[in-house]
Amino acid sequence: MAKHKKSWLKVKWTHAFKDEPILIYSEIRGDGSETRKIEYFAGGAVGLASKDIEIGPTRLSSEPLPEMSRINEDPQFEAEFISEEEFDALWDVYV
Repeated sequence: MAKHKKSWLKVKWTHAFKDEPILIYSEIRGDGSETRKIEYFAGGAVGLASKDIEIGPTRLSSEPLPEMSRINEDPQFEAEFISEEEFDALWDVYV
């Protein structure tokens, strides 16, 4: 089985929904599917998800994520690529 190229995305979400995250980190395969996710909520809670872990309300998306440029078309979102090392450092805090 061929290894899919991965990327890591940080998305700031500006909104007024108290039960939704304000900061989302995703590890994404080349096909757009999430493999790991970290969500930070305004009240300080943190959620995690992978194929083996679901902490808090956080779940992996069942649909492929849109391209970063599409995410950034919506003014409530601010997405940028981050390094694997930055993602792993955050992940390792909780796992």
